[in-house]
Amino acid sequence: MTKTELLKRAQKNLAYRLFDAGRDGDVEAATRAIDEGLEEGANINGKNEAGRTPLHTACAHGHVNVVRLLLERGADPNARDNSGETPFDHAVRLECAYDRDEVTSILLECFPDAARKSKYN
Repeated sequence: MTKTELLKRAQKNLAYRLFDAGRDGDVEAATRAIDEGLEEGANINGKNEAGRTPLHTACAHGHVNVVRLLLERGADPNARDNSGETPFDHAVRLECAYDRDEVTSILLECFPDAARKSKYN
C-alpha cells in the first residue's frame, strides 16, 4: 500500500470513529480516535457525504465534552457543510428545539465570532 493510500485509509478511519463518538457523546473513544488518527497524519476536520465534520455532529447531538475536546484538538468551528451551515448553526438548532444552550455557549466562549459566521446571521 502506498503512503497516499495509507493516509486516505487513516483519514477515513478517523472520520468514522469521530462521527460515531460525536453522535454517541463518547469522549474516551473520541480521544483515542484523535490520538491514533493524528499520529497517522489524518485530519480532524474530515467531512462526510453531507460535508459535515465530527464537530458538526457533536454540536447537533449536544455532546458538550466531545465538542470541547474537538475544539481543543483543532477542529474548525467555521467549517461549512454542503448546505452552508457551521457547527454553530447545528448547535442553535438543538438549542431552539430542546432549550439546551450548553454547546452554543461553549462555541461563543471559545470563538466569539461564531454567531457572525453562521449561515443565518
